[in-house]
Amino acid sequence: MIELLLLKSLLKRNNYRAYRHVIEVSDELKGLLSAIDLWYRNHTEDPIYEDLAVQIELSHPANKEYLYEALDRLWSLSEPQDLPALLEKCKTAQIASKLALKAFQLSEGTAELQEVLQLSSQLGRPDNDQQVRFVSQDLREILSTTTGNPGLRWRLKWLNRSLGSLRKGDFGFVFARPETGKTTFLASECTHFATQLGSDAGPILWFNNEEQGNKVQLRCFQAFFGVSANVLKSDPDSFQARYNAGGGNKLRIHDNAGISAREVESIVEQERPSMIVFDQIDKIKGFKNDREDLALGAIYQWARELAKSYCPVIGVCQASGEAEGEPYLHMGHVSNARTAKQAEADFILGIGKTHQSGFDFVRYFNISKNKLVGDSDSDPQQRHGRQEIVINPDIARYTEV
Repeated sequence: MIELLLLKSLLKRNNYRAYRHVIEVSDELKGLLSAIDLWYRNHTEDPIYEDLAVQIELSHPANKEYLYEALDRLWSLSEPQDLPALLEKCKTAQIASKLALKAFQLSEGTAELQEVLQLSSQLGRPDNDQQVRFVSQDLREILSTTTGNPGLRWRLKWLNRSLGSLRKGDFGFVFARPETGKTTFLASECTHFATQLGSDAGPILWFNNEEQGNKVQLRCFQAFFGVSANVLKSDPDSFQARYNAGGGNKLRIHDNAGISAREVESIVEQERPSMIVFDQIDKIKGFKNDREDLALGAIYQWARELAKSYCPVIGVCQASGEAEGEPYLHMGHVSNARTAKQAEADFILGIGKTHQSGFDFVRYFNISKNKLVGDSDSDPQQRHGRQEIVINPDIARYTEV
């Protein structure tokens, strides 16, 4: 009965977003839970009975009769008044379990004190506020929370003039052809973002499902200092200490080629980051649709919701074959997309390159979409600007011409 009550609660999207990561059920009901998961992967509205019945038919045909009966029982239940307390108890139990494990690892010297403190701070903290909230109409407050207070500023000054800084609620993506320098771009910019975070700020979470994780981390060390790998080898202990002291350890790379949206949500809820990065965003698991562009569009909608709930989000994806050798890429060059991807983004940055001799290290930046509010030093004439930028792969940085 309790498991069905928990599943009943997930039929409201607000409950699903707040508590799905702490709810587990017995093997007999996992098919029903996965049907709910599948529904929310591709829809924003709450499911009705027929919606879940279709999901069961598609994903669990061998066990559908039992699951139909469970669905009937679930639908007949009334949501109890103490359901929020029950859900909070599930959340608390899971956090306490993680905290116990992390405390043991701390005693063994395999965990950091900060990790234990972050988990303990989550105990008793509500996931969502049921009070209805409206956008402030106080002009001074609005100006203060938008253009008045800078967010995370870019290393490339041209991006500060064109896009402006990144704040909670901002979601955008960078796209380019393979071997153009997308990961180097992330390393160059994210290490600069990390230096701007205070000691009490959450980390930058970089979800890596593309290149080998330790190679990406090495590139971040190079970008942080602006030096080659050979220079790092000359005195690794010194560079390590300076990296940590300068905020480099605020950038955390999670290396998992098959990570799902549900796993991401669980990690984000635990870490409460200051920024989220996906390299590559199209490879996040858990989104299905008959049309690939709509399935990918659902990923981008999900990423946008993460940005609104937590912090700015940057995704990286591929450019289509038509972009090969093109300097300035536009929205039509985004791979496997019609308009579903582009519609969800606040900004879109294309990075192009040519095959012309002598231009091997020149990259062409084009901002094809920009809905960011910018900063006091942003240039309105550059909102959809183009710029030649030089890539320095040996030090994992981009510099302006």
